[in-house]
Amino acid sequence: MASRTPVLTATGISKAFGPVRIVDDFSLVVRPGEAVALTGRNGAGKSTILRMLVGAQRPDEGRVEFDGRRMSETDAEVRRGLAAVIDDL
Repeated sequence: MASRTPVLTATGISKAFGPVRIVDDFSLVVRPGEAVALTGRNGAGKSTILRMLVGAQRPDEGRVEFDGRRMSETDAEVRRGLAAVIDDL
């Protein structure tokens, strides 16, 4: 079976707020037809990861790509293929 090209890829993304590192070296690959759930306790960094995955926040380190393109919330091609509703944006 041929592998499907990833739709969303996060490679080694990290984010800190001041001296507190919220997300450290997070990676993820999502292929067409897959569903992903982020679970964890309050304050674990789930919302921060989601904001970085949709381009609403830039990671301090690492890279996020959507359909092979570097994630940018203002990229028209990305906006055409990605939608997100995050309650705290």
